[in-house]
Amino acid sequence: DALKGDEGTYYDYIALDTIDNVVAWFEKDVAIANNVESYAKIPFGDGYNQVRTRVMNMISALMDCCDHIIIIGHRKKTIIGNDSVEVNVSSLDLSGKLKNYVMAKSDAIGFVYRGEDGNLKISFQASDEIEAGTRLPHLAGKILDFDWKNIYKSN
Repeated sequence: DALKGDEGTYYDYIALDTIDNVVAWFEKDVAIANNVESYAKIPFGDGYNQVRTRVMNMISALMDCCDHIIIIGHRKKTIIGNDSVEVNVSSLDLSGKLKNYVMAKSDAIGFVYRGEDGNLKISFQASDEIEAGTRLPHLAGKILDFDWKNIYKSN
């Protein structure tokens, strides 16, 4: 309620930096609340469910307090295959269902990297190696210089 005013939202944007740390805090809290060493030791996968529910509830609450939410997370590199055929996949460093829920709720998922010229770039192009994309037509399939004016369009 502190982030929301009587007549709507106080903020156009709220950035959550980083989602990985927020998830880690919830994982510890769920373990403590259930009197176990690790949330993963809660039977029948309920620890994962409790963490996922808390994270998604927090994201929903933040979305009620602003017009746009920016969720920043680290990437996880996964090597799939063995010996001769390997594929590096970069995706959000969250557990399976939680990653899928966060990504499904997102209007845009960009992969930020430093280009050969040394400048930050953001890619909204998905590939076999990068999970990225967008529902926003002005970003679809593009690689842009990382500049908020390129990313956010006002109505």
